[in-house]
Amino acid sequence: LIKMKKITYTLEVILKTPLSVFSGESKRGFNRSIIKSLDGEPFIPASEIKGIVKNNYISIFDCKHNGNDCTCEACQIFGRAGNSDSLIFFEDLKPAGDDYKVSYRIGTAIDRKRREVLHNALYSQEMVEGTKFSGKVELYLNKKLKEMGAKEKVECAIKMIDKLGACKSRGLGYVEVRLKEGNLK
Repeated sequence: LIKMKKITYTLEVILKTPLSVFSGESKRGFNRSIIKSLDGEPFIPASEIKGIVKNNYISIFDCKHNGNDCTCEACQIFGRAGNSDSLIFFEDLKPAGDDYKVSYRIGTAIDRKRREVLHNALYSQEMVEGTKFSGKVELYLNKKLKEMGAKEKVECAIKMIDKLGACKSRGLGYVEVRLKEGNLK
């Protein structure tokens, strides 16, 4: 049995611009509906955060990542395809209060090749704004990963997040991330 050290963090994501994390399905006439919990509150899925953090980790620390059968440092921490165990666990991030606002944008899709409006391509999207989201992150490290500085590297990869969700080229999803070691209060 390998002894692991558990480190718990509180992760806060403060929205600088409206955020649109789509559910992939249309609801109430909107082509791009934000992801909401069963009680109707928007949230940021843990998988969204984990994927960005793993990508940041691989990019910054040159982990020599090589696909599905990889055993690089990042894959040891974040897991890999094929249901490999992960040593880091993110909660879905939920609004810190009830002060958020759901807004809407209507637009017309553009044919990028022809650089003109696509016919019959009116779309609508929901966005959330004016709030911060928070949740818990748990990291488990063995002696080898601790010695490699994995704790500090994971923290750096999380703090590098500056954009989330869809339509970032349209100015959506700019965020500020705060990471505090310790449990949610």
